[in-house]
Amino acid sequence: MTDIFYFASNKGGDVARGYSAIGLCFGTLSVCPVNRAILEQAVTMQQPDFEDSVQIAVALAEGLDAIVTHDIKGFKNAGIKLYTPRNW
Repeated sequence: MTDIFYFASNKGGDVARGYSAIGLCFGTLSVCPVNRAILEQAVTMQQPDFEDSVQIAVALAEGLDAIVTHDIKGFKNAGIKLYTPRNW
């Protein structure tokens, strides 16, 4: 959500637009929790990109079917189906 706010607000210039984007997300998406157990699981993955590891750990913990990402290469051996926004 922090990245969505940042980019939707034009990098902080239009705060109202950023909050509007967050509201749209809350209205259409489920938000998965990130806690210490998720972060510890992500650490054990030893992926080059820790943020990707966190997303994988969340998806597996929540029993999700897939991850949608622009960076398929960053999710090697994720153990979950991957889609790009183009093929979603």
